[in-house]
Amino acid sequence: TLVTGRAGTGKTTLAADFANDYERVAWYSVASADADWKIFSSYFVESIKNAGLAGAETTSAAADEVSPFVENLFARISKDKDGATADKPALIVLDDVHYIFDAEWFADFFNSLLYSLGRETHLLLLSRSSPAFPLWRLRSKQVLGVIDEELLLFNREEAGEFLSGYSLKGQAADEIFTKSFGRIAKLKSLAEKATEKRVRWSD
Repeated sequence: TLVTGRAGTGKTTLAADFANDYERVAWYSVASADADWKIFSSYFVESIKNAGLAGAETTSAAADEVSPFVENLFARISKDKDGATADKPALIVLDDVHYIFDAEWFADFFNSLLYSLGRETHLLLLSRSSPAFPLWRLRSKQVLGVIDEELLLFNREEAGEFLSGYSLKGQAADEIFTKSFGRIAKLKSLAEKATEKRVRWSD
């Protein structure tokens, strides 16, 4: 699943809530320096190992080959783990993955990863944009699901329900919704400021 949206639209919060349903979660927050394949593969393997999806002896890529590394990594994992463990649902989260979309190895890594994962492993990508290569083929094969910013943004009714928790209704709620453009982080920030201001006035 690819979740796209600008900062403050709730991607990470949504993913964290989704991850609660999994016993084994490999969460890797990508940084701009990770566009280097050897750096990325090293951190990726460590996240997999920390989640109990690979043994301590598993190593990162020793060379620039991407597809063979990914395919061998998950083939080795499935062999190393006993059947009961391998069948337990697992989640791999790549947060801020837009930092590596322009890396020349990313498309190869992405496609290899999708087709190397076991049936019980879900891949969740959080990004501020979509990768440059077309995703329609993966979506048509029901290999990839996409949640975009339009789905993440709060509509007026949802914002009203959220703001009612701060006792903000009517015109005050409408003004906050308009200023937030439906972004949950902005809604929360404006609601907290309005609440603080109301408390100061009452004091």
